[in-house]
Amino acid sequence: MLLTKRLARADRMRRRAVDVRDAELARLMRPIRKKPSKGKAGVARIRERRLLTESLLRLKLDRPAGFDFVPGQHLKLEVGGMSRKYTLCSAPHEPWLELFIERQPGGAFTPKLLALPVGAEVGIQPARGSFALSSRHRVHVMVATVTGVAPFVSMIRDARQRGDDAAFHVLHGASYRDELGYAEELGRTATYVPTVSRPTEPRNAGWTGATGRVHERLAAYLAEHDLGPDRAMIYACGNPGMVKAVRAEASRLGYAVRDEDYG
Repeated sequence: MLLTKRLARADRMRRRAVDVRDAELARLMRPIRKKPSKGKAGVARIRERRLLTESLLRLKLDRPAGFDFVPGQHLKLEVGGMSRKYTLCSAPHEPWLELFIERQPGGAFTPKLLALPVGAEVGIQPARGSFALSSRHRVHVMVATVTGVAPFVSMIRDARQRGDDAAFHVLHGASYRDELGYAEELGRTATYVPTVSRPTEPRNAGWTGATGRVHERLAAYLAEHDLGPDRAMIYACGNPGMVKAVRAEASRLGYAVRDEDYG
């Protein structure tokens, strides 16, 4: 009788183990339901694309309902299972999301994005970031390289739409004149000082504006326009080397500074 009980107990344990194994196999074999990325806003359709150079693109997306942001923030685009962060040029009152995008040498994401036609869809995630306009200053001196001008475009568009008459000075540097993608607009809405660092190259033929690296002009510009640290706030966005140089110079001169690099 004792043997019978032992055999029955062993059989129950064997059946329980089989049930557990079968349940685990069933769980593993269930179709995987892919959940959207945490906080993902959804998709947006490309409404306009303008290729400025072989590596620079101005892109407009239809803005999904409920997509909110503060000027200076960035979002993530998702294409082909990859994602990258881009700062918004558009202002909160506009019905589209506008981006100024540069293809990085050897990059895997931007070639996919540059190849997409009008009407294609991309994934987008909610806006993030704390790079914002100071509410305590009425004079804003903004230093940017190429696509680093994006948050400043957004900030200035928003301020002008609200009727804010604050003074904006934008020092914008690039290697070539055709990389100054918002020159016409900023020439109307701000005091705009573009500069090219390779003035003798054929691509810059006819250039009569400022030359040299943009951060090297900052101290002289502040002095020339009498923009002291009691009046002006300094901002820098773009190339990490430029941002570091502006931060150091602004701090040395006693200015409050906010920055964001695109490293």
